[in-house]
Amino acid sequence: MYKRWFVGFNDYHKTASIFLEEVPIGLVFLEWLSFTICDFISNCNLLLPKIKFKLRNKDYWDCTNNNDGIIDLREWYGDVSSIWHMICCIYITNLINKRSKVKIIPISFDFAKKNFLKEYNDLKEEDI
Repeated sequence: MYKRWFVGFNDYHKTASIFLEEVPIGLVFLEWLSFTICDFISNCNLLLPKIKFKLRNKDYWDCTNNNDGIIDLREWYGDVSSIWHMICCIYITNLINKRSKVKIIPISFDFAKKNFLKEYNDLKEEDI
């Protein structure tokens, strides 16, 4: 088992916790591989071909140009990285979350802010 820990802050409720996550080592490698492929595909910006298809669900027809339900792959999905996230990345992340064990240790907000100042300062202003 591979162990990693995180500190979580909630500025609104003034709470903090330490999270200890235990993940099988094979899944850590799979996660790394998935993120590496995802990063590579995102940086390549590979567009999908403009192959047209008809949407089955009429609720989405207003997303098409003529409201006829005909759209192409590039308009509907975007690029290859979107397909990667739908087909692989989501399932790998769900598998890791299902197989990992997380222990949560609540701690005082002031104690966490004082002792984990770097992690607290890493938060972006819009996250707070």
